[in-house]
Amino acid sequence: MWAKLKSYFTKVEYRTVEVEKPAPITGNTEDHVLAVKQLEHNPGFQYLMRKFRLQKAALQAHLLRDPHKGMMQVIRLQEGIRWAGWFEDQLARALAWKKPQAENPQADLQAEFERIHRELFGVEPKP
Repeated sequence: MWAKLKSYFTKVEYRTVEVEKPAPITGNTEDHVLAVKQLEHNPGFQYLMRKFRLQKAALQAHLLRDPHKGMMQVIRLQEGIRWAGWFEDQLARALAWKKPQAENPQADLQAEFERIHRELFGVEPKP
């Protein structure tokens, strides 16, 4: 058993992957958020999301119910579950972004102060 377990950790395999240099991704702008919101309602996109959810559920069921051949199969199933949910996570993150609103907190504080002053003293505070 120890020899088999040791073989998982001593075997090093190197692979070379060539990737074109992508264009830099700019931050979330209003255009990006609008595009993602429109994509969310696209029937083709909804179909792909349903397929990802179905695949994720099938992998989870296989991981929980069926016997496994080894630890590598368990790891691959867990990675498959993670990657099947990645797209949905990215969509949720993109839709959660909101443009910060400029607020004047002093106006709220002033109104609250005046309300408390009226309750305590029964008169409006002097400006």
